Amino acid sequence: MLTENKFSKYLLYAIGEIILVIIGILIALSINNWNENNKLEELKQVYYQQLLIDLNKDKEYIIEKINLYNSRIEDYENYLNTFKKPNLSIHEVLQNQNKLNFATDNIRFQNSTIETLENTGNNKLIPVDIANRLTELKRSQELVIEFTNLNYGYYMDNIKQTGLSGSIPGFEERLKNQPELKEYLNIENNSDKIIVSIEYAQYLKIYNERTNIKQFKEILTNIEAIIELINSDI
Repeated sequence: MLTENKFSKYLLYAIGEIILVIIGILIALSINNWNENNKLEELKQVYYQQLLIDLNKDKEYIIEKINLYNSRIEDYENYLNTFKKPNLSIHEVLQNQNKLNFATDNIRFQNSTIETLENTGNNKLIPVDIANRLTELKRSQELVIEFTNLNYGYYMDNIKQTGLSGSIPGFEERLKNQPELKEYLNIENNSDKIIVSIEYAQYLKIYNERTNIKQFKEILTNIEAIIELINSDI
């Protein structure tokens, strides 16, 4: 009986030790998981802050572009209104065309943080609704860039035709003191090509910029929604 009592005590002691070890392991695992979760949460917050910086920069950029395009569209509409004057001379048409804006733009967005999230797989840290909106935002930005590059390509082809015709915007003014060069270039006989090329080129350019304004506004709405979601999760 004494032997059995000693064995029972040792067994209870051994079981107690095992339970203590298991509890210790569970506590250690809990602490480790807590630390890991804290690290992941800190990383998510870092991404959030960087996303907010990028998104706010894009907001400013888009508003700036919309204002610029609206200004160009207004100039183009003013040019169209010049045709309300009857019997415009070729010189007047060319002069009015030279007042138009012939610049093109490279569209860029601050999407490096979105790309980093996708490439590292850390987009799993972000709630699904925010991650999906970020993916949608990046796709819509890429579509705007693709559309713009394509249409500006057509625009530049027509501007080149204007150059091949013997003139570029503002060039006629510089030729006033160059009668020999002006005669050699024979611009007067190329005026039809110049006018038509500029007309079509500007039409393409303004069409592109009107479309961009619409797309920019949609992107802006998406950006504002994402910013609101991020701020509510911080």
